[in-house]
Amino acid sequence: IGYAVALGIKARIALVEEKWTEAKNAAHDAITASGKSILPVSSFAGLNNASAGNVMWGFTIIADQSGKYAGLFTHMDADCGYYAASARKEINKELYAKMSATDTRRAWWNPNDANNKDKDGNEYGYQQEKFKFADIQTWMGDYVIMRVEEMYLIAAEAECRLGEETAARTDLMALMSKRDPNYSTSKTGTALGKLTTDETGSLLEEILLLACINELLDEDISASLRRLVHADALHDASCASLGCEGCDCFLCHKTALLKLFDLTMKSHLVEVRIVFPTLKTLGCVLLVLGGNVP
Repeated sequence: IGYAVALGIKARIALVEEKWTEAKNAAHDAITASGKSILPVSSFAGLNNASAGNVMWGFTIIADQSGKYAGLFTHMDADCGYYAASARKEINKELYAKMSATDTRRAWWNPNDANNKDKDGNEYGYQQEKFKFADIQTWMGDYVIMRVEEMYLIAAEAECRLGEETAARTDLMALMSKRDPNYSTSKTGTALGKLTTDETGSLLEEILLLACINELLDEDISASLRRLVHADALHDASCASLGCEGCDCFLCHKTALLKLFDLTMKSHLVEVRIVFPTLKTLGCVLLVLGGNVP
């Protein structure tokens, strides 16, 4: 972990702690120190290259340390025919529909995959194509932990919450100009609805629900946006109530993601700000270093 990554971690922590000025400054400093640039979606297909020009922190996987069946891509890339094929990771259809027809991130999900429908013919979401093996024959694919795009989104949210809306829109546009050639926004304000169906039209909602979720889905979203959800409600939620079908609750499987956001958007400070991010960080380390860790 170098200086830029340390700044990125600082920005993440400050955002969860609602230290908006600190989050903004750390994110901007991380962008500068990293020397990384926002890339078009087509330039980092598969999200499997730690050397890509937008990757601040990643684990380079070599052939004799690939993890094989226990690896990330075995859980994500359905083409491998293993766990990912039997417990598919999808984006909710309603969330997908919020992206414009010209948003290039639509390429990360496949609305035409025959496996989108369950055994009863119901279709809730679309198969993910975001995470793919670099070489499925040798189980190869690097693990990307932090991208520079996340720093722009952290800065944009922090600025919005500080009332610095012009700066927030500038950081948001820096990302969205590489995602959707027709994107523009003049939204203002920080209002958020209690339910995902309660759309306020605010700038903060735009940053969180449209830009951040669609950009970082199945990446940092598990920890960073969970701070907006009431932890006690999460404790009581079961896979069945979230609409999951035997996969991890906090991955976007079927209707899980939108239903998570239908819980009260107010966090329990200790558990959401400390326990969840810590467990996520430890989980990443154990996954990479430990393989089949008990």
